[in-house]
Amino acid sequence: MSRPNRLLISLVSDQRMQNVLPVFQGGLKFDSVLLIASTQRGAINPRYRHIAADLARAMKNQVAVRLHPKPVDPYDPESTRTVLGRILEQFGEDIESVINFTGGTKPMAVGAYLAAEDHGLPQLYVDTFNERFLFYEPSGVMRIVDFHLENVTIPIYLKAHHRNIHQKQTRQHQFQPQELAIAKALIHLGERGVSAADALHTRTFQKNSAMRTKIPRSLKLALEETNFFSQGDLTHAGEEYFRAGRWLEAFTYQLLLDAKVFDDILGPVIFESPSRHDDQTSVTNEIDVMALHHGKLGLIECKTRLRRRDRTGGQASGAQDALGKLKALQDVSAGLFGKGFVVTAQFGGKLSPAVYERAREYRLTIIPRAQLMSLPDLIYRGLSPRR
Repeated sequence: MSRPNRLLISLVSDQRMQNVLPVFQGGLKFDSVLLIASTQRGAINPRYRHIAADLARAMKNQVAVRLHPKPVDPYDPESTRTVLGRILEQFGEDIESVINFTGGTKPMAVGAYLAAEDHGLPQLYVDTFNERFLFYEPSGVMRIVDFHLENVTIPIYLKAHHRNIHQKQTRQHQFQPQELAIAKALIHLGERGVSAADALHTRTFQKNSAMRTKIPRSLKLALEETNFFSQGDLTHAGEEYFRAGRWLEAFTYQLLLDAKVFDDILGPVIFESPSRHDDQTSVTNEIDVMALHHGKLGLIECKTRLRRRDRTGGQASGAQDALGKLKALQDVSAGLFGKGFVVTAQFGGKLSPAVYERAREYRLTIIPRAQLMSLPDLIYRGLSPRR
């Protein structure tokens, strides 16, 4: 005898991953998802219709997803209770339903809870902050199950937030083997490696002067093997690697990769927001490194320098631009539990207090030079503050 078809019924809202994560939880094995959206002027709210389409794209390789055609009143619990009741009355014993009441408005969640009680069905709440699922059984017993997510990737996360990775451009910008080889050499040297890389960065702006930077022997050998250093100085490829700060991006990427605690790591990433209308062009953005952990996305921007404070102690425009860009991407692409990080080779004391204050205001974390070797732990704890 075959097992019943397992159906997850979820409420659509602006927070998206709470409707995606249950499908990727090891051991749950849902076969299909039914999304319930709220009404606007008698029809499904267009915003939530679009979000439902994004969720369907994110989950399409895991389960069959459809949006129920009947919307509910977002401010009347009985509306959700009635619509769900009618849906459940149509199902036979071949369908085993679980109601996820995490999304929607509070009245919608109450209505979903009541409908589950009426029909003796299990309920699910996704506690993203604490990285766990709360299951409420018809018997009244609550079970807590920690996240054990399988195959959740950054592309899936971005699709759920109406973003696509631009594959061609991302491939063109991906780190080359020789760039990662230098990053590994820098990591092996620790602070000495960071100091040497920062000195080489400065050196690229002093081309007409004699080479005075003292390079550790192991790093010099790695630079020569990758054709980044020859005849006592940086080659053109080496200059580009250090001048543009590519070394810091590769260093950050490799450190996170070596930590082996993240579900997915990509960098650099070129991604776009596909147009909802054929007559509009998509908006393209770039982020240096992305790291995903338990359904929470870290956006990491690497800057060798966040401009020094000016003579009045004010905030420099370079820092403001970097923080403003990252905040915008965090708000639209990372969701409520996502987090932005700025990694810099500059010492924290060289930054204006106003830069730190603006970062706190934007919910961003600055990781200065003195903390670079602890970067994986800082990002891990930034994404999972209860860990």
